[in-house]
Amino acid sequence: MGIKTANIAVYPVSVFHSSNKSFWFSSLEKILENYPFLEHPHKQSFYMLLFVEKANGNTFLDNSTIRLDEPKVICIKPNSVFSLDINRAAKGFAICFTESFFHCGTTIMYCTSLLF
Repeated sequence: MGIKTANIAVYPVSVFHSSNKSFWFSSLEKILENYPFLEHPHKQSFYMLLFVEKANGNTFLDNSTIRLDEPKVICIKPNSVFSLDINRAAKGFAICFTESFFHCGTTIMYCTSLLF
């Protein structure tokens, strides 16, 4: 049985309190302390790449459970139902970006202001 998604929260990348509306980057360490909504099923209006170096726990993506017990990369597309359950000392990174991140100019050099 799948998760009912009719009333599920949808978060924009700005939920991370970033001044940039199309990009956000963070360590996984203490990510759940800083952003506890990630522990509950929700949707995101942005892409997320999770680079897991070391962790114990699971991530739930749509109707799948992914065990986080070894290094891996997880790609989460917009509007997927997602939640994260990892130990507070997890090692790795989360990179979040919107579609507009790729349309900020004709070359990546024009995008550096979004990153730094």
